[in-house]
Amino acid sequence: MSIDDIILKTTKARLSQADVEACCQQEQISSEAFCYEFARRVAIGYISQCFSFADAATAMNGLWFGFNFQVPKFAESVFMCFDAGDCHPKTPHLTSDEVSRPLVESLLHESAA
Repeated sequence: MSIDDIILKTTKARLSQADVEACCQQEQISSEAFCYEFARRVAIGYISQCFSFADAATAMNGLWFGFNFQVPKFAESVFMCFDAGDCHPKTPHLTSDEVSRPLVESLLHESAA
């Protein structure tokens, strides 16, 4: 199972550690590299509108909780961008997408620099 397959699966169901372990073994990557790539692909997919806010946030929640909050800094930052969209009491007039999209765009821009 590829990282992309796991992302799609995680938008509908819990992240499977067995899937992650199999992917890491198949791709010969560490779990840290898996988390980074998962988060990067979710962020890019969201910005390119391949993923809705709900699907991207669900996938990142799956990664965050699937790894018991022990994800690399970049993956944590992507998670926090979507978390900000889920809970923004100071800006109730904005949609989740209006809150998260600029944060994700900025994060991707910073990580590319």
